[in-house]
Amino acid sequence: MTRRSSSSIAFGLLLTLATSSSCGDDAESEALTLDASPGTAADSGVDAGLDAAMDAALPDTAKPAVDSGSGTNVDAGLMSPGLGTDASRPDAGLDAGALRLSDGGALPACKTDADPLCEEARCLAGDVDYCNLAAVHFARGEGVPADATYAITLYARGCEGGDLIACANLGTEYETGDNVARDPVRSVTLLNRACDGGVLLACYNLGRLIFAGRTDVGTDARAIELLTRVCDGGEPYGCNALGNFYAQGRGVEKDPVRAATLFTRSCDGGDVNGCVNLGTAYLQGIGVVQDEPRAGTLFERACDSGLIEGCYNLAWILENGRGRPTDLPRAGMLYGRVCGAGLAVGCTNLAYLRLLGAPVELDHETARRVLEPACSTNVPYSCAGLAILYEQGWGVTRDAARALELYDQGCREEIPEACERATMLRAND
Repeated sequence: MTRRSSSSIAFGLLLTLATSSSCGDDAESEALTLDASPGTAADSGVDAGLDAAMDAALPDTAKPAVDSGSGTNVDAGLMSPGLGTDASRPDAGLDAGALRLSDGGALPACKTDADPLCEEARCLAGDVDYCNLAAVHFARGEGVPADATYAITLYARGCEGGDLIACANLGTEYETGDNVARDPVRSVTLLNRACDGGVLLACYNLGRLIFAGRTDVGTDARAIELLTRVCDGGEPYGCNALGNFYAQGRGVEKDPVRAATLFTRSCDGGDVNGCVNLGTAYLQGIGVVQDEPRAGTLFERACDSGLIEGCYNLAWILENGRGRPTDLPRAGMLYGRVCGAGLAVGCTNLAYLRLLGAPVELDHETARRVLEPACSTNVPYSCAGLAILYEQGWGVTRDAARALELYDQGCREEIPEACERATMLRAND
């Protein structure tokens, strides 16, 4: 994060993120699974409207945002479940007729719409091409009660039968550990198997793990090779992830121009995470000619698509009048949305605006609920925000001593506003 000038209000600019409307964390964030509809290519089926999750910090001036709940990178996780279209199924629009179980029992006819029970029956009857479809529906509770544990069983059945997309999804499950005991070694084995078989999502997730510091998975050079394959294969989230490496100079010479080109390719391809990173490049003039209005347009596009990090960046430029007229009420509304999604820096900026008398509304209880655990895990900017609550008695009992302690902690994080408030409180003692 860049530090602001003394004339600005905001505590900091959330420069880069890619994840996620859900604000997931590192390996804990939702895994991207693929719909391997029978008859589709192994690397197809990604829902481009769902969350990419790759950290995309720009050189030197940026730090990854942190989730207020855990202190881990918001966008460093795997990608979220996605389904393809039923039209990709060989029997879409047709009555598939009654299949037969090995014991002679009749299977129900598959409907034109997604039919998880039919897909499950086909899978259990040995038609493994339908196991992954059924698993995704059970995992997401679409057409059937949600049962993520049973989905693991279906992924495993599909993988054992040779469906590499099911292997990729199973590998992702073993990495996140959300629905099965976490097993990083087994995860990498499954992801490598799927990637070697042409499942681009598996290649992406391997590259993401390397970016997150998993040296057991491979080197930065390996990640670049994998992500180049994903990007060249037409998957925009791969281009965004690859841009990370060029932006930071990991495994390659730092090249902000190349990074911006990749972010553009990602954004144009429909990955709004790439739009946020490209917007940051235009805001700062890194790798591109500085264009603050264009940055605002890109942030707004991401925000309108549900990417909370885009909403934060849009709020920041509206607060600071960067490329758009200053609009504190709208900035406050957007910060409130960001805070409600669990991003601590949004709560902090909103609290600071309210402290300075801006015409914004702060939900004290939401801010407290987000900032307290974030501060306890040293999430940047969270303790400074919590200090404001204690100074003012918003959602907590007013406690000047506790506020001063928290402002001092923020000051040690080199947050100018925290230092200013600490000095002010000492002067009033």
